[in-house]
Amino acid sequence: MAEKDTVTKEYMKDSVVFADVFNFYMYDGKEIIRPEQLKPLDTTEIILPYGEDMDIVPIQKYRDVIKIATVMTDSNAAYLLLGIENQSNIHYAMPVRNMELLGNKLNNLDAG
Repeated sequence: MAEKDTVTKEYMKDSVVFADVFNFYMYDGKEIIRPEQLKPLDTTEIILPYGEDMDIVPIQKYRDVIKIATVMTDSNAAYLLLGIENQSNIHYAMPVRNMELLGNKLNNLDAG
């Protein structure tokens, strides 16, 4: 499993492939997101939930691939955070995990 995950992560890091995946699924193949608009972001997240005694317990989590894109639409900039999590099997909690990681990334970008 780890080998398959590593190969897929490396493949998805390619901005041409990454843009193509999102354009296919989000825009019916129309090239809205261009590879040169994509910038990689750090895939490591530190989440600080509370433990049993209300002590903060840091947890480190990793996303497979995340990039930021600035897309111009009618002279207005739209900033997109686009992440990919590779899966070999269906895991119904994955949307929750993705939202958690995305929310944390937005919070860290806003603070930075």
